[in-house]
Amino acid sequence: MHLEGPFISPLRLGAHPKLNLEPRGEAFQRVMALEHLKLVTLAPELPGAVDAIARLTARGVVVSIGHTNATFAEAAAGIAAGARMFTHLFNAMRPLNHRDPGVIAAALTSEIALPAVIPDGVHVAPEILRLIYMTRGGGRMILTTDKVSLAATAPDPSRKVDAARLADGTLAGAIISMLDGMRLMIGKTRASIGEVAMMAAANPATLMAHGERGRLQPGAVSDIIVLSEALELKAVFLAGHELN
Repeated sequence: MHLEGPFISPLRLGAHPKLNLEPRGEAFQRVMALEHLKLVTLAPELPGAVDAIARLTARGVVVSIGHTNATFAEAAAGIAAGARMFTHLFNAMRPLNHRDPGVIAAALTSEIALPAVIPDGVHVAPEILRLIYMTRGGGRMILTTDKVSLAATAPDPSRKVDAARLADGTLAGAIISMLDGMRLMIGKTRASIGEVAMMAAANPATLMAHGERGRLQPGAVSDIIVLSEALELKAVFLAGHELN
């Protein structure tokens, strides 16, 4: 379970409802009691957040910084307490400014916390994807689709849909597949297929302490996709068995 909220900034809700809470007291205890909790996105500047990050980390839950208005110092404090990821970098975050570097600068410069980015060309412009890649390299960033289903929509060939949005135009999620995201990263950033495979599989697996996943090596889980040189999908293997 990835819990994105309710411990997020009221200033950076994105498409979330106004149900944001502080990560302490009864609300935090209820979250800590969630049996299948593996990942929490929260804003490190909220009262009680640094202690909450430390307690979640001690329980084995990965903490990601996101939906946040944090300064650089507040983000750094979150990382020092145990946060190890940034949720959909640049989106629902305090903007990057040359005199107020903020949370985005922390994500681009941290040695231990990895930024996750949505490579659909909408949530983050291709030029910014290239900036992130040039700053971080394939070994220190993560790809995430942030994919959602589009509710109450019928196919309409005349209408181009590039992302999920609320009625007011606020981005509410992506519609890209991970494979299409990989293709876009390769096409726009000139990253190698090996680097992009690290971003999409090996790096998140390592972050979540699943060392048996995301790698082509003896003993690893054999969930594999086979691509042509043109990045066309040729085969899918699940637990070593090819799917029809």
